[in-house]
Amino acid sequence: MFDYKFVLSIGSPEFLKKIHLEFSQEVEYKFLATHLFSRATSMLKNQSFNVIIIEHKQDSIDALQVYNHVRDYFNNVPICIVSKTDKVAHFSSLAELDCNLEIYEDEQENEIENKLLNFVHSAKNRELDLSKLLVHSRVLVVDDAKINRAFLRDFLNNHFNKKGITIDEAEDGVQCISKIKKHSYDFILLDYILPRIEGDDILRVIRKKYNKTELPVIVVSSQENLSNVKKLIEFGVNDYVPRPIDHDVLLKKIAKCLRIKA
Repeated sequence: MFDYKFVLSIGSPEFLKKIHLEFSQEVEYKFLATHLFSRATSMLKNQSFNVIIIEHKQDSIDALQVYNHVRDYFNNVPICIVSKTDKVAHFSSLAELDCNLEIYEDEQENEIENKLLNFVHSAKNRELDLSKLLVHSRVLVVDDAKINRAFLRDFLNNHFNKKGITIDEAEDGVQCISKIKKHSYDFILLDYILPRIEGDDILRVIRKKYNKTELPVIVVSSQENLSNVKKLIEFGVNDYVPRPIDHDVLLKKIAKCLRIKA
């Protein structure tokens, strides 16, 4: 089982191609890449990363804008900025940023590659291993957005033994209830706002048949209204994880639910 580390690379297509080639043999890492700011913000909203690499190039994506956006979401994620030496002045100053590593493109090619490799390898290993709790488990992921379901499926497959877990998906409340009636699940990851039947009604259906120990439900949503979060507890949700998802938080909450169930 691989415990993947997620790396986000942001920059020009040429830069991303170079990053891809440099890390093509790094099988323990999952590399996501984009040259669009809008795509980067979407990724940051739905996925947490161990390391982020940003290219600073005057005629490309605005690295300072990306940097500030990353720091708005994640205070502690290591960030590497790769820049032309003569472009540094376009930042107020790289030295003023809370940047973990600065690389200048006029350095020797092998020197840049070694620095990037060492930087990515230094990503903090996730110490939480829940594979034993998920042996022969079945999980239901409920979200109307395909990209969100894909991220959660990828998250579960990458952190747990693929042979020991079955992941079903539902894109709306009707599908969710139908699958719950057909299959027995170890836990459910549920978006709160859904088409056809919303999360609160789904929770009422679930809790008529299963208590919180028999079928744990973790809501994963961008819901920020405190009163709505309190309602989730009243409806019988076990826990709540806001977006953007912090992997360690979600892992710990899944572990908590499974240990109670066990």
